[in-house]
Amino acid sequence: MQESAVKTRIHYLDHIRALAMLLGVFFHAAFSYAEYTQSVWLTTDIEKSFALEVFIWFGHLFRMALFFLIAGFFANLMVQKRGVFGFLKNRALRLGLPFFIFMPLNAIAIIALLVYATGYIQDLNGAQQIVADSIRNETPNTDAPRTGVMWFVYNLMFFSIIAVILQKFNFAFIARLRGWVFGSLTPLLLLPLILVPALYYAGLPLASPELFTPEMWSYGYYGLFFLFGWHFFYHTEYLELVSRHLNKLVASVLLAYPVFFYLMPQATMDTALSLSFDDKMAFDAGKLLAVGLEAYLSVFLTLIALVLGRRFFDAQNQIARYISDASYWVYLVHLPLVFYFQIILTEVDLPVWIKFFITSGATLVIAFVTYHLVVRYTPLGTMLNGKKYRHADPAMGEK
Repeated sequence: MQESAVKTRIHYLDHIRALAMLLGVFFHAAFSYAEYTQSVWLTTDIEKSFALEVFIWFGHLFRMALFFLIAGFFANLMVQKRGVFGFLKNRALRLGLPFFIFMPLNAIAIIALLVYATGYIQDLNGAQQIVADSIRNETPNTDAPRTGVMWFVYNLMFFSIIAVILQKFNFAFIARLRGWVFGSLTPLLLLPLILVPALYYAGLPLASPELFTPEMWSYGYYGLFFLFGWHFFYHTEYLELVSRHLNKLVASVLLAYPVFFYLMPQATMDTALSLSFDDKMAFDAGKLLAVGLEAYLSVFLTLIALVLGRRFFDAQNQIARYISDASYWVYLVHLPLVFYFQIILTEVDLPVWIKFFITSGATLVIAFVTYHLVVRYTPLGTMLNGKKYRHADPAMGEK
């Protein structure tokens, strides 16, 4: 299976990777209207929506796990096609350069927007008040520097290097273990449990590992999905097994998610983020049950997404390919745009769902238009996705 994967494009993985990244726009757009995140999100609205709360935490369970699994698959694919040196060169271009370019640009844009917000929004929430006080030097900001929305690129660089090192140790027991994991669905009864320690430490809901200092829980969670994707490359037939039991997985998710959502802590997220190591690791039966459900839901939903993606998106399509190419750029620039529209809509009297769709829709339109006009056929587009030629875009009406 891996030989054919090297020679052909895996359309469904391309497409669902793009969908996972684009879902981030809706995810962050919803934060302004979700009660649990309003204590820490820097552009919050007086309006709240329980339905949006249910939506964002459901997507949060698998969105980035799915992305890292697919990233692991394509990392192995690239090593097979280009060798280790070619792979590392590609990662430096596709991940390293965008990180060092867009991380400071995002930070500058967001700081400027937050300064504007403190003068525009009449009733500041706790996080906004901290920003306002910091601007006036009443309470200087002593937080460690963060990678911000670029955290996934930062982690992916480390995961790629570690994977290249590990693949040099081709021990026989690894092949046997891989055969056991992908040989049947029985391991699915146990494997999600290895995610529990990382999830227990990270807390609920899972925050982004944005520190420059490696946050080891992310290696025990996202890193394991990356590793699974790396070895899934050798066993793509595994999805046939999953597909035959898809109804059971879906039923399990439908039963488990309401329980997980109910067990989500009632405390605000800023309280959860400020806990010490001892507090985070203190035994709590309710928390243990919740993170156990989170582990199984993450794995099951990721596999369901893979099966459905292969079933419905495994075909060459010019428009889908275009969206896939644009998704990286959209994710890199979406957060300042989301912040901007959330800020200006804060003082506008509109239903919460209208605000949500204006924010997410306008962000996507601007991001896609700028991708087409100033990115796709430029050196910037070459850095992100490789060289593109106008005559190769019949779906976009170009000759």
